Order: sequence, then C-alpha cells, then structure tokens
Amino acid sequence: MTASAGFWPRPAGASPAGASPAGASPAGADPAGAGRRPAPKPESKPESKPESQLWVARPLPRPNARFRLFCFPYAGSGATAFRGWPEQLGALTDVEVLPIRLPGRETRLTEPPDIDLQRLTTGVQAWIDRPYGVYGHSVGARLAFDVARELRRRGRRPPELLSVSGCPAPQLPIATPEDSELDDEAFLRRVTGLGGMPSTVLENAELRDLILPALRADFAYVDTYRYRDEPPLDMPLLALGGDGDPEAPADSVRAWAAQTSAGFRCSILAGDHFFIHSAAPRVLATLAAAIDECRVPR
Repeated sequence: MTASAGFWPRPAGASPAGASPAGASPAGADPAGAGRRPAPKPESKPESKPESQLWVARPLPRPNARFRLFCFPYAGSGATAFRGWPEQLGALTDVEVLPIRLPGRETRLTEPPDIDLQRLTTGVQAWIDRPYGVYGHSVGARLAFDVARELRRRGRRPPELLSVSGCPAPQLPIATPEDSELDDEAFLRRVTGLGGMPSTVLENAELRDLILPALRADFAYVDTYRYRDEPPLDMPLLALGGDGDPEAPADSVRAWAAQTSAGFRCSILAGDHFFIHSAAPRVLATLAAAIDECRVPR
C-alpha cells in the first residue's frame, strides 16, 4: 500500500450546495360524474420515471446516513454487481450504498444500452444532498471519474472521495481499442477471458443475446474513450488493483495518482480482474476506512 503525505487533505473553502433527491407522486384521477356515461379511457402509456430513479438504485434505504456512495458497475453489469454491499459496507461505516443503473440491462433492459454521460450525471446530481463519494470498477471506474469531472464543470458539490478499481488510469493509452468490433464468437472469448461470467450464461443462447448489446456498448465506451487534459480533481483518490489482473497491472493503477491534487492511496490486493468479489472483505474494509477518513473534520 502506498500513500501520499498528508493523506486526505481537504482543500480550503466551502463546497457549493447540492441538489436534493428528485421524486414525484402520481396524480390521482377524478371519478366520473354520477349519471353520466364515462368518457372512453385514453390509451395507457408507460409512466416515465424521474432521472434520479432511472439511474440510481436504492436497495437498502438509509435516509439518515451521513454519507452516500454511488457505485458504478463493470461491463455488462448493473446494480446487482454490488449485491450485498449495502448491508456489508453499512455495517462497517455510516453509509448508504447507491448502485448505478445503466440502460440496456436489468430493470432497463428494453432501453438502448448506450451510455449518456450528461443524463447519467444529472441522475446522480439529484441525490447530492450530503457528503458523498463515487466508486467504480473497470469501465465503471472511468464512468465514476467522468461523472466527477462533469459535476465539476457544472459547479456542483464535489465528491468527498473518488475510488476506482480494476482500471488503468484514464490518461494512459487504451491497450485494446477494437474489442467492441470483434465478431460475437471472438468477443465472447475476450469477455470470458476476463473471468466473472457464469458458464450458465455462455451455454444459454438467449441469455447471451440479452447481455451482448450491453457488453458491447460498455467495451465501446472504453474503445472510443478520449481523455481530456484537465486539472486534477480536488478530492482524495483511492485506487485498488488485483495482483493477478492483466487488464489493470499495478503500475497502471498507481498512475491514477496524477488525477488528484488532494491525496492518493493505492492498494494492490490478491486476485484477478474480479478481485472485488474474491477479496470483497478487504475491498469493503478499505473503502470503509477511506470514507471514515473523509469525514474527519479538517
């Protein structure tokens, strides 16, 4: 583990206020007047959810938690990538875990799987009413980083913590820039080589057809990623890596240090690309400690 001197320093100056979670209550319908023939009912249309509910899941509401952690999933996954985290991380520190729901999977399966950074940021922004952090694994790390940058461009309250895992620093060249263009067979071999995909999915053609669009969209996000040279983020940054992860070697994870001006820590844990599952107790303990340090008054 490496750490910079004065770890987790907090910049002077007050943070701008954030927005409160958005929500809407369905309007009720007036009963038909007595003695009158009711008018024909218009065709029902699916109700659209507020952006905050589309993009942010709340599996274990903790309205009084002093800290929120938005969790961005790895390729092809969604909120279920963080199953158990609300309970397990919540037992270690006072936090509400809010997994990110991306389109084209799980409850948003019927939507095109393309990632819209502006809409995603707006969805997260609606929940910023207290200290919070953003965390992402693999492609989710790039998304968490991009959302933190976009919030800065909008002048919104910044995260108290940016945490990333299983992902090379964004300023480095993309090692495999054409993965999303592979044919289905080659693409599946590439995905399965990462580990983490159950054999039941590979053996079921219908399941494969369901998850391939989201996987390709996430790989395309990385393949077409264009790093923008901007000032480092003014927030502590925690980077985690697996000692057996060929997708994010230790040196490429340590290179995230260039993206913060407020303190950096890097921990390399035992495991492959999906060490966040195999080494979950260590990952959660490290995250909890970082959250606690962020809440120390400065």
